[in-house]
Amino acid sequence: MTAPLAIPAARRLGARSRWSFGLGSIAYGVKDSGFATFLLLFYNQVIGLPAGLVGVAIMAALVVEAFVDPLV
Repeated sequence: MTAPLAIPAARRLGARSRWSFGLGSIAYGVKDSGFATFLLLFYNQVIGLPAGLVGVAIMAALVVEAFVDPLV
């Protein structure tokens, strides 16, 4: 007969740890907001590419990233 498995009690993160994780994600949020807001505008008005082509390029990059990220 085998002994039952001992499962440790669940632990909760303290407020300091939760705030640290949250502060670390601010840079990611700022980068994503800037990407979403200014990338299409930049390529369309500064570089002069048609908005449709820029949208397709951004979409293709995001679709490829969706498959590559889990592999990494």
